[in-house]
Amino acid sequence: MKVQIGGKPGNSSNDNIKNSNLTEMGLGETDFVGKLYNKEFKIKGLKVKNIEYIKRSDKEREKLRREFDSTEREKFVKKLANEQAENLRKAGITDDEIALMNDGLLPSKDWQVHHKRPLDDSGTNTFENLVLIRNHPYHKAITNYQNEKTRDLNENDKNILKFPIPDGMIFPKERDEEFEKSIQPNSKRKKKTKKEL
Repeated sequence: MKVQIGGKPGNSSNDNIKNSNLTEMGLGETDFVGKLYNKEFKIKGLKVKNIEYIKRSDKEREKLRREFDSTEREKFVKKLANEQAENLRKAGITDDEIALMNDGLLPSKDWQVHHKRPLDDSGTNTFENLVLIRNHPYHKAITNYQNEKTRDLNENDKNILKFPIPDGMIFPKERDEEFEKSIQPNSKRKKKTKKEL
């Protein structure tokens, strides 16, 4: 088992840390700085927490993912539609989209149900671990960050890292269209030619 404090896993002087009880320390919570299209940006209200990320086995993760895809996502979406309609409206979801949610569907392609603690780590399908999150730029930025920080982990490897964990059941709580529009691909970016590759 490899253990690493921050950054990418590998051999370090911290490899002998076992049962360090650092999960959800909550130290140094700050707003998450995401990255998309080679641009860095701060996401207000999305706090970063120090967690102990332990790579789950593929078999366990796939079992939890099947449960989520078959029943748990639908249950969570229905719960939000039934209990959080006013908060959904504040987040920019229309009454027609809330009606879709009553049927267990996502409001639109602009939204995802996200695991706060990933299934790849110690995350579960409990409602406390789920959040309805706007896909662009929030969910994309979190997913990119997770992939970057954990791609080299093998089963049971540990990595103590700062991780973005949204509060509540809906994120963001209110839509900020100006901010969302500011995070776009640079259409003037020069495409590399075959010679440059």
